[in-house]
Amino acid sequence: MAERKIVTFHILFSLAVISVVLGTGLLVITTEKASGAYVYRPLILVTVGALFTYFAIITRLRAKFVFLGFVVTSAAIIRFTGTVLGIGSSRYWPLYVMAAGLSFLPAYYMRNGKLKPGSIVISSAFVLLGLFFSIFSFGFSSMRFKTFLSRWWPALFIASGVVLLLVWLIQRLVLKNLSAEAGSDHASEDVRGGP
Repeated sequence: MAERKIVTFHILFSLAVISVVLGTGLLVITTEKASGAYVYRPLILVTVGALFTYFAIITRLRAKFVFLGFVVTSAAIIRFTGTVLGIGSSRYWPLYVMAAGLSFLPAYYMRNGKLKPGSIVISSAFVLLGLFFSIFSFGFSSMRFKTFLSRWWPALFIASGVVLLLVWLIQRLVLKNLSAEAGSDHASEDVRGGP
């Protein structure tokens, strides 16, 4: 009986995802924001990616499958949004870098059961890199990317040094907290286990 309820639960989730994606696609087509041929492929990938991610999580597959599912789903959502807004992929490609960084966090959590400062810094580095490229890709800067690199390439060393310092600082704070907790645990055991 319990197994039947679990199967029903999974079917309900799958139908919910399919309904939302199908409704979104039909709405975009009926409001004439984009033609059906350009809408179907990303929405099929959203559906497949979301369901793949869901079943990878509940069956506790390897973290790389969770990462893959999140990347496929988010990339398809980005592609669909770009299609609806009429933005070419040459402009929104940095969003894929940001999506990869954000997809790293649930995969890392799935693998280790908790997030460590190093994983947060790696994910944040990808997000910041995507934001940086977006400045040039979406035209927020009048300077071309090649010109920026030819003049400001030493700033990349500064940025990487700052990121490494942040990793070092966060790791140090975590280790300090862990050693303080371990010390307080030993002290409480000594009090409880006294004469």
